[in-house]
Amino acid sequence: MGFWNKRIIEPIKALLLQGVSADKLAWSLTAGIVLGVFPALGTTTVLCAAASGLFRLNPVAIQLVNWLVYPLQILLLLPFWQWGDQLFGFPPIELTIEGLQALVSQDWRSAVARLWWTGFRGMVVWVVVSAPTAIILQRLLQKLLSGLLQNSGKERV
Repeated sequence: MGFWNKRIIEPIKALLLQGVSADKLAWSLTAGIVLGVFPALGTTTVLCAAASGLFRLNPVAIQLVNWLVYPLQILLLLPFWQWGDQLFGFPPIELTIEGLQALVSQDWRSAVARLWWTGFRGMVVWVVVSAPTAIILQRLLQKLLSGLLQNSGKERV
């Protein structure tokens, strides 16, 4: 455990906490969570990198959280797509092997278009849900981090 702690945990902890206020760290963690569940696979690392540069957030914290919430992204992918179809009044795609085979066997070009638009509508739902979620999550994390800082007697993380 000493090697793991000395070579992995402590350096990551130092990168996460060096000179960052509780507010900035809370925003970094929030951005990693919210952007990490964006309903388009393979996009979140770039989104998080852009957010960390644009808003001057902690890049280590945002990417670490982004990678940690990957299972949550997978779990929320289908609900975002289904809610998007419902929101815009489209019948949901049967996202099973048989349903997708039937969709593609009829006309693969229209199947690709249908799946693309379903994904796009899921992204619209994510936009609607992510703003209030981010505000609530950031406030909760800021209170938690501020409390941890007060307990440790430090002003900055």
